Amino acid sequence: MGTGNLIRHLKNCKRRYIRDIGQMLLDSSSEKLDNRLIEFNVDCFREMLAVAIVRHDLPFQFVEYDGIRKCLTYLNLAIKVISRNKIKADILKMYKREKEKIKEELTLVSGRIALTSDCWTSITSDGYISITMHFVYNQWCLRKRILNFHFIPSPHTGVHLSAQVFTMLKEWGIKKKCCQLLWIMLPLVMCLLICLKVNLICFVMVNTFM
Repeated sequence: MGTGNLIRHLKNCKRRYIRDIGQMLLDSSSEKLDNRLIEFNVDCFREMLAVAIVRHDLPFQFVEYDGIRKCLTYLNLAIKVISRNKIKADILKMYKREKEKIKEELTLVSGRIALTSDCWTSITSDGYISITMHFVYNQWCLRKRILNFHFIPSPHTGVHLSAQVFTMLKEWGIKKKCCQLLWIMLPLVMCLLICLKVNLICFVMVNTFM
């Protein structure tokens, strides 16, 4: 007698990954044991893990911690080991997908868009810039979206920063929809006005502590 029937049974056995008979239920329609646990979806699991890492500001190495791997393996033996490079690729894929959603949303905005932005320096002396847009959507619903959180190499002059901002606005396709710009750096605002070549209403906040 061959072992082919055992191999076929191994592929379809519902108790293969079940540790407790309490996880089995009797289906009244087919009178067969059925799994109480829902089918494990690897793609959904990786998506939820990527969202958790971004939301809680966790390092990519989080998925390689021994304790986390043991915990996930205990919950479901079908979970495969995920490396930091794989979770990084998942997060970048998620970012590109959400970016396309925002771009599609911006095409439906009929009014103008107001921008707020700021620059700061990290503890390692690296410069960063952020741009947030505010707009009125359908039914007078006020919304805001963070467009960029970007590393800015030196020099941090008005001309260089305005060129970076102009590139970001072109990337999002909103350079002709801007009506306001709120910034704390007067030289940057003046350079940006020249670079955009549109009539922006600029509100400049002067930082008295600088």
